[in-house]
Amino acid sequence: MLLHNFPVLKLLIPYILGVFCGYFTLFDPKIAFLAFLLQILATVMVLFLRKKIDFWAQKGVGLLFSLSFLLAGYLITTFDYHHPFQNTDSENINTSDFKMAEIVEPIQEREKSIKLIVKIQNQNRLLYLKKDPKSRQLKAGDRIETNVVFKPIAAPKNPDSFDYKKMMARKGICLSGYGDSTQWKKVKSGNPFRLKWIAYNIQQKWSQILQKNGLKGSEYQVAAAILLGNDDTMEPELKAQYSNAGVSHILSVSGMHVGIIFMIINVLLAPLDQYRKSRFLKAVILLLVIWIYAAITGLSPSVIRSATMFSFVLIGEILKRKTNIFQSLFASLFILLIINPLLLFDLGFQLSYLALFGIVIFQKPIGALWNPKTKIGAYFWSLCSVSIAAQISTFPISIYYFHQFPNYFLLANLLVIFLSFCVMIGGIVVIVFSFIPAISEILGWLLTYLVRLMNQIIEWIQNLPGSVTEHISCSFLQMVILYILIFFAYTTLTWKTKFYFFGFLISIICLLLLSNVQHFNNQNRSELVIFSIPNSNLILFQSGKNSYIVSDSIMDRKDPKFKFSAETHLLKYQMNPQFISMNEDTKGVNFNKKGALICFQGKLLGLVTQKNQECWKSTALDYFFISENNIDPNIIKQMKCKTVILSDNIRISQVQKWKRETENQKMELYALKEQGAFIWKEE
Repeated sequence: MLLHNFPVLKLLIPYILGVFCGYFTLFDPKIAFLAFLLQILATVMVLFLRKKIDFWAQKGVGLLFSLSFLLAGYLITTFDYHHPFQNTDSENINTSDFKMAEIVEPIQEREKSIKLIVKIQNQNRLLYLKKDPKSRQLKAGDRIETNVVFKPIAAPKNPDSFDYKKMMARKGICLSGYGDSTQWKKVKSGNPFRLKWIAYNIQQKWSQILQKNGLKGSEYQVAAAILLGNDDTMEPELKAQYSNAGVSHILSVSGMHVGIIFMIINVLLAPLDQYRKSRFLKAVILLLVIWIYAAITGLSPSVIRSATMFSFVLIGEILKRKTNIFQSLFASLFILLIINPLLLFDLGFQLSYLALFGIVIFQKPIGALWNPKTKIGAYFWSLCSVSIAAQISTFPISIYYFHQFPNYFLLANLLVIFLSFCVMIGGIVVIVFSFIPAISEILGWLLTYLVRLMNQIIEWIQNLPGSVTEHISCSFLQMVILYILIFFAYTTLTWKTKFYFFGFLISIICLLLLSNVQHFNNQNRSELVIFSIPNSNLILFQSGKNSYIVSDSIMDRKDPKFKFSAETHLLKYQMNPQFISMNEDTKGVNFNKKGALICFQGKLLGLVTQKNQECWKSTALDYFFISENNIDPNIIKQMKCKTVILSDNIRISQVQKWKRETENQKMELYALKEQGAFIWKEE
């Protein structure tokens, strides 16, 4: 019935299956060639059988058509993600040769470097330049010559940590390099007539207008994010406050922002509704304005989705056809995935579509639960119903990625959504009147205090008791079952049939069984992990439900280094560790630390420092952990151990010395800087 009502799903579903096959399957030229032949065969047979009218011919046409789009999804994704004809494993640029590189994305200024996306030989690469006055003057569109040696982007060093390599591969970038001022030179400025750079320059000019009219600090950062989608300058603490309050969506330009622009221009062009030709002109102007604004704000997945949907609505008005919201959603999703199938794995894209589907499906039945008698009550209840609907459809994937839930999301949305609307209108007004300094300065002052009020509300909500439920463990399979549970809960309440009710009960049982199985597995695992963290040492010991972390500088889970390197691994196995300083003695379950000696599950680990290095002579251990650079590798001649483990703090030159010495002593060497985290599991 669903496929009959929405024919585009007949193409979208097999195409998405093909995208998954292409993404999770390693590239094989034989399979790709076979898929290409089957694609041609299926297309030819579809054209041949389309005149047949009997039942089996129709089924055959439909099956082949679906197969055709499944193979199309596989091929497009394979060539986009696996880059079969690009050399991503080695670098062909000789250090003595300069190659032309075009800067294809706006530059990002980091603490010690300038981050660039450059195109060399039709291949995008990640280039970091030493920050200096010359590199800071570069801009998108400029051409430089460089002899930087590019290498494959490194895989994550720690278990279950953020995979930067995979994220960049989705953007078509597999190589990165670093260069100083001697390894590059600017040869040509950017072309100002390219639409992409024009949009970027407009964004920069609008940012300067906001700053000239009194916005600075956190007020400017939030206003620029809301109006222009530019959140690169935002402080991590400020982003975390909005995320913890459950309103981080207002910091990125989304459907709400595109809708506001649409509403404003639609009102301004209302006189054009009088005549048929002028209505056509109005629709064209609206289309242009929407896509220009989408380009200026960076063409994020949520903006592209919104702009595409509004385009369907406007085209429907031009053709005098009613547009179905679901049909528009499916059609926009299909078009965007054909252009870039890897958007399917983009978190912003996923959240954007899930939120909109949730609003379309759940908002109306939620809104029908209460009918306020006043306009103000109706307005606030509509905001509540929209927020609840969006939260229902996004909370499983949000918990899976972020492992937390904002408990006061409804309160935050009620207080902040209207203010963010005012901030956006105020920002537009400031830009419009920027040519009249006296007026724009007054408006800028009002906008500053409006954003300040919003920031204070967010800070107040975050400081409320129990504002965020943290450290929620959710596996991918649990997330899928949660969505199945939501589906059956909705269909049970809507159609009230036994089939959907039994589906709802089975989903609950499956979720409980899966949680119990995971809990049982976690209770029966033992693990030792030495994480690879620059300028810090962190060792995890897990014995069933008991876990311990020994560290020299990280003493709680709020530490940014811990969150980036180890938090996800602990959440995956539902660990709540006890933090222990390297100078502290502790005895626990299958764990005993006394001084620099640790006994765990029958394994002995020695923490070797410059102060205690003489204490390990003739001591037989399983592992020696070397955490300081100034320890002489010759000391292992007097040690007895199976494996020497070098901290991430050890310099490469020192690692080479340890390699030579351990080879002479016939010991194993494990260098965290080169090999990533050290992991031992009890078999």
